Amino acid sequence: MLHRLPLHVLRQLRLLVRPDTVLRWHRNLVARRHAASCQPECPGRPRTVRSIRVLVLRLAKENPSWGYRRLHGELLVLGGRWAPPPSGKS
Repeated sequence: MLHRLPLHVLRQLRLLVRPDTVLRWHRNLVARRHAASCQPECPGRPRTVRSIRVLVLRLAKENPSWGYRRLHGELLVLGGRWAPPPSGKS
């Protein structure tokens, strides 16, 4: 528990830091604590289903000249929405 120091003790202290510095340290501490409590449980993109990952790798291996856009188009032809459309188009 914190207690206020008596005045005669305060007069004897020599502060090595300015009060502004202590206040900045406190603000940073509070900000870090708040930021840590607001973190999602598992950040990032969800894992890809194993069967889809195997299919994409197989398509890429069997068709080495295809780029990611062609692979994405082939997956869409198969009837699924497995990746966001390229260049933000829907």
